[in-house]
Amino acid sequence: MNYYSYVSTRTGCDAVPTVFLCPPSADAASLSAAERFAEQSGWKQKAGEMAAVLIVPVVERGWQAESPDLLMDLYKSEKGKFRAPSGESIPGRDGALWLWETILYGVGFGDGATFLGNTGVAHPGFFAVTALIGEGPDRYEPGNELSEHWLVADPKDYHVRNFEVPVAVDLYGNGPTLRRAAYWFRKNTATSRVRSFDRSDPTPEEIFVTLFDTTIRWKNGPDGALSSYCGRAAFEAEGRYRHSKVIAGEQEYPYAVYLPKGAPKNGSEELAVVFNIHGRGEPAWLFAEKNGWQTLADETKEFMVVTPDSAGN
Repeated sequence: MNYYSYVSTRTGCDAVPTVFLCPPSADAASLSAAERFAEQSGWKQKAGEMAAVLIVPVVERGWQAESPDLLMDLYKSEKGKFRAPSGESIPGRDGALWLWETILYGVGFGDGATFLGNTGVAHPGFFAVTALIGEGPDRYEPGNELSEHWLVADPKDYHVRNFEVPVAVDLYGNGPTLRRAAYWFRKNTATSRVRSFDRSDPTPEEIFVTLFDTTIRWKNGPDGALSSYCGRAAFEAEGRYRHSKVIAGEQEYPYAVYLPKGAPKNGSEELAVVFNIHGRGEPAWLFAEKNGWQTLADETKEFMVVTPDSAGN
């Protein structure tokens, strides 16, 4: 299974987002072409900034000759083989990065977008989000097949078909396959989040900020549950949280404080405190708003939320 990959130097002890990049066939026909497209399109640089792993499959015969199972098979085969340049990793993983199933993303161009769209029809629970640029899927029959329940093995009494699994898709362009894709995705699953843009020139920054860094597929159901989440950039930005650090046992621990909306900062001494503690692998920026404590704080105005971050996870 041939592919080009790039591992951000920022990867390490956190769960790592994975971006599958599907260029037009001519730009994915060889390893050198795939690497060149990753660089020229800006996705290699963006993967570096977002502490991600970028994977570009090489398809010598073109995308039309490939099975929609390709990306899933590639992920299953290779997910434990990527290592952080720093040598750091989540404890217990011996230097191997954790390419977490809940933060897999895809972006496709031209017939690479057609292939990626077909993958989304056949395996709707695989990606958290996909961005299709210029083209859309052209095979919808797999949408009627039973879901493979990608994130939870062997669920009982679960008989959902692929078209019933919510998806998050951004469509860029105005061609017939994209218009049909927008109609199909929106019609079949009311809880899907599908957006259309009448242009074909989104930047990696735009896709990352508005799509990849805001959407996740949590592992709390057989096909996961699509959810908005804070994202690293919003978590670290000034204003949403108050960030500080504490020393305990000669170890420095960052933490973030969330005050309910409308609560006066000088009156925070009167609020109760809820400590929101992440599990192994989910750093504070990823975990902070997973369970809705900030929403409850806004509704009740009775407590603040303090989310400590464990050094090295």
